[in-house]
Amino acid sequence: MLAISPFTPGCSVDTASRPMPRIVGGVPVEIREHPHQVSLESDEGLRCGGAILSARWVVTAAHCVDDSPPGLRVVAGVTRLSDADAGFGQRRDVARVVLHPGYDWGSSPMTDDVALLRLRHPLAFDDEVAPITPVSPSDADAGLTAPGVIATVSGWGALRSGGAPIDALRAVDLAIVSNAEATRAYGTRIEADHLAAGGPSRGGRDACQGDSGGPLVVPDDDGVPRLAGLVSWGAGCGEPSAPGIYTRVSFVHGWLVRTMAAGDAPPACAVGEWSCGDGTCIDPAWTCDGGADCDDGTDEQGCEAEEEDDGDGGGYYCDDTQWLCDEAWCVELEALCDGIEDCDDGTDEQDC
Repeated sequence: MLAISPFTPGCSVDTASRPMPRIVGGVPVEIREHPHQVSLESDEGLRCGGAILSARWVVTAAHCVDDSPPGLRVVAGVTRLSDADAGFGQRRDVARVVLHPGYDWGSSPMTDDVALLRLRHPLAFDDEVAPITPVSPSDADAGLTAPGVIATVSGWGALRSGGAPIDALRAVDLAIVSNAEATRAYGTRIEADHLAAGGPSRGGRDACQGDSGGPLVVPDDDGVPRLAGLVSWGAGCGEPSAPGIYTRVSFVHGWLVRTMAAGDAPPACAVGEWSCGDGTCIDPAWTCDGGADCDDGTDEQGCEAEEEDDGDGGGYYCDDTQWLCDEAWCVELEALCDGIEDCDDGTDEQDC
């Protein structure tokens, strides 16, 4: 039986007992070719890869984040990680980590190695930052991830087993192989939640240390990339005797959809808290204080104008983004002349 290891450096546990993937035998690529690709980092440095599913959600391998790393964040929109340090791309802090309930690091082999990351602030989509659609069970049944399909894995992982992560993004094409073939190679049953790629048909090409959690993509019938797998574990990097093992996205598709839908629902605020328009909860004392504490600015909307001494014994004012109604009430500038009377006296719709 081959020795297996996850492809993740930088974890608090002994990395010799963790799966360690990287891009071996690949070629340099631009982030515009893989705009769904992100780097997952913490205060300890590069940890893993990941894929953008929506503006607020990133998916990665559970073994990348099961140790609750400090300062967890994602980097999107850069080909070179050094560009992020120079202020390019988009960095987002992770607000919440959701591990798959079936994840078991101690099982042999590891099961349901997938986690969702809820971002504190949404990503802004452009040519270099974009979501990818996961392969669904019906897509898989239609042959999208059948043995022989050529898939692409990408990341900033090492170029050889035991090597250090690299600065520039790379990618490599691999042939998907059957779970039966992977079972024969490893001498242990490769379960339905796993997807195998590479190995005998693609020796010398693989993911490696630092690539864990990164995307394995396949083209759909229109040639559009779809997320088929997440780098999980394997026997070294690019070993010709065995394929790399990925979390099969179609197997966890339902959990991904349900978890994101539940997480996007605005939470109920506790008694004594004030609810922003996006569902975020803040201290009521922060409303109408002249500074936007809600991401959507709703804590500073509809505020009563403040009175100040203007030298003539009185006066009212609003902040620079608001209009002062005649009855000493503030409305947003966007409300002016929009056909809707937001001021009780209708002054926002006069002289338009």
